[in-house]
Amino acid sequence: MKNLFFAFLFITAQAFACPYGYDLKEPVNIPVGVTEGGIDEAQFMKIAGELEELYTPDVAAHGGKLKIYKEWASTTVNAYAQREGKEWKVILLGGIARHKFMTADGFALIVCHEIGHHLGGVPRYDGIDIGWATNEGQSDYYSTMKCLRRYWENADNAAALRELEIPAKLTEECGKNWLWNKDEALCIRSGMAGFSASYVFAALAWNLKKPKFETPDSKVVKETYGAHPKAQCRLDTYFQGSLCEASPLEEMRTETQGACHESLGHKSGMRPTCWFKPTL
Repeated sequence: MKNLFFAFLFITAQAFACPYGYDLKEPVNIPVGVTEGGIDEAQFMKIAGELEELYTPDVAAHGGKLKIYKEWASTTVNAYAQREGKEWKVILLGGIARHKFMTADGFALIVCHEIGHHLGGVPRYDGIDIGWATNEGQSDYYSTMKCLRRYWENADNAAALRELEIPAKLTEECGKNWLWNKDEALCIRSGMAGFSASYVFAALAWNLKKPKFETPDSKVVKETYGAHPKAQCRLDTYFQGSLCEASPLEEMRTETQGACHESLGHKSGMRPTCWFKPTL
């Protein structure tokens, strides 16, 4: 039986193998009881459980059984996806939830990213014979454009934003793309979830330059990059996913299906060229 693990951050050498690993200067472990920041066990379990319930029917429609392993006691800063037979797994390790820059919404995005490895469509990882796993950038795109939009569709998103300092660029662009206040608030909330997660990645990579909505990554790749992009590029992807008006229920089985794409006339919401190379 062939198994494959895709880490949101990195894979420790003693545990599993992965074709790509997040570029950390050194392994990071955060034990239970650390109170610098992050989320608590109740939030960890609630978010993971709700997303498991939401996406169980989707996975079942593809012939699989979704199982989210909620390993709060683990000190490891990590999360990953795996398939074993018909079981489509998401493994969440408590260390990532306890990182001082992690928010509840940022953690929801992490869970969505891992679900995205299973359901995020194309592009997928190249050179892997089983071919089931959506690549990292596409899983990021899926997390805000599809997963968080469904998860927070009926939430009071405006209330969730009241205590946050919202960057003007995020408010401005969400206001342009979403005409109704309810949709605009969901866009902003998704963008802020990405802001939390990308700041965690920057900190783990010892990058003192905080990712910002106003400073997108200017890199233009010659071919689609499948591994983990840098923190700024990931924020750009979350941001564009938040802006894309494609249906959250439409699967992305082709480059253009269910996505925003220049060939379809879209002006925003497209996958950033810091990791994605359009072919159309």
